Amino acid sequence: MKIAILGAGALGCYYGARLQESGQDVSFIVRSEYGYLKEHGLQVKSLHGDISLPRINVYRDTEEVGPVDLVVVAWKSTSNAGFSKALPPLMGPDTTVVTLQNGMGNAEEIARIIPADRIYVGLCFICAMREKPGHVNHLEGGNIQFAPFIPTPEGTEKARELSKLFANAGIKTRAFDAAEQIQWYKLVWNIPFNGLCLALGGISIAELYQNPE
Repeated sequence: MKIAILGAGALGCYYGARLQESGQDVSFIVRSEYGYLKEHGLQVKSLHGDISLPRINVYRDTEEVGPVDLVVVAWKSTSNAGFSKALPPLMGPDTTVVTLQNGMGNAEEIARIIPADRIYVGLCFICAMREKPGHVNHLEGGNIQFAPFIPTPEGTEKARELSKLFANAGIKTRAFDAAEQIQWYKLVWNIPFNGLCLALGGISIAELYQNPE
């Protein structure tokens, strides 16, 4: 399968590396670190097994990639104004788009550009960060829940296919029928954990639980 990772930060690089290691054809679309990734590849330090990819397909622009089977949106939602330029070159007649972004309203923004029944929501429960260019440190988690943006039997079946694709890359996954249910679950989960883990120096949730304060 030909896959484009739109936004290759810590999140995109981690899942993209897992997918490439499992044999998928992955293209990483980046804004920063292009030169380093192009020359040195990608290194992932992970509690589920380290990954070393000396060569990856890395691009600055989606027009260089062209149509793919699957677009994985992994950039921050503050970049969503770029959808109108970034998505069309990646879209073929059967392309699926899955957003791994935090927060609400991301799928709705994508639906302004492409048909809503091609959009899927993937919620990631993961702690990962870039320590330096080309190096991702995966500290905890990594599970993904998938659901169709538009609930239909066909959407549920496709969510199961996405779940299987990522599961074959060593990622624990689960498919659901409707996106709104799992989006609220993730939003409530993020509120107490994300900010505190970062403010305390990039610690894991397990470490946070051990802090009596």
